[in-house]
Amino acid sequence: MWNQEARMAAKVIRKVNFTYLGIALFLIALSVGIGYYVASSVIIKEVSILGLEMTDENELREFLHDSVIGIHSDSLAISQLRYEINSRSYVQDSRVFISPTGRMAVEVTERKPIALLIQGDRMVLVDDEGVKMPLPSSPVPDLPLLFGFNALPLTDTLQTEAFKATANFLNTLHNHPIASLTISEVGWHAEHGVIALSREQDVQLIFGDDNFEDRIDYWSGFYQEVVPRKGLASYRSLDFRYRGQIIAKNS
Repeated sequence: MWNQEARMAAKVIRKVNFTYLGIALFLIALSVGIGYYVASSVIIKEVSILGLEMTDENELREFLHDSVIGIHSDSLAISQLRYEINSRSYVQDSRVFISPTGRMAVEVTERKPIALLIQGDRMVLVDDEGVKMPLPSSPVPDLPLLFGFNALPLTDTLQTEAFKATANFLNTLHNHPIASLTISEVGWHAEHGVIALSREQDVQLIFGDDNFEDRIDYWSGFYQEVVPRKGLASYRSLDFRYRGQIIAKNS
């Protein structure tokens, strides 16, 4: 008798569970459908832009206003919109978000220049991928001057092994405050590799084509320990390519 009652109770419980499961699935499907309807029926009313430093905000805002305001979200080709945004000189990537209230947020990631590339009277920014950018209308970033590579055309990306080594040096230099403050110009020499000039006295500093972490440390140590005692005026060049020693040539 008890077994029969238990079986009947189990059947009732299973029916109840299936009923609740069916209701839950129905509610999920309903919410997905409502969400899709809401998302597809949203009209873009407002645009905000995040992450701009060098990019012309007014120009980008005007472009977005003309492109998306008053448009249904399901009519927008987001990939094409991102392509247009990313085509701007300083933009590396972008993301687009649309809220249920019709607000679009555009999050921009800008390229990070590592140097001011100079060729004759031409000056452009360049990042560590070799992408060249015009000087911004805002204040020009305080960056090392870079020589030895073509500044034009802007559309040509620098991809040589020489540039890759130089970019590696510049990125490493950025993490060494003393060296960053005391080096003004950087270039590439076919024989010596990366060369630089000190801000004081224009002493040539030779770093080669690898081991930049150690070699920049040598220069920082030299500047902190030797320069206060002897100055830089008596030196013509300092070569840091040799492990454990610095080859100095006097003026």
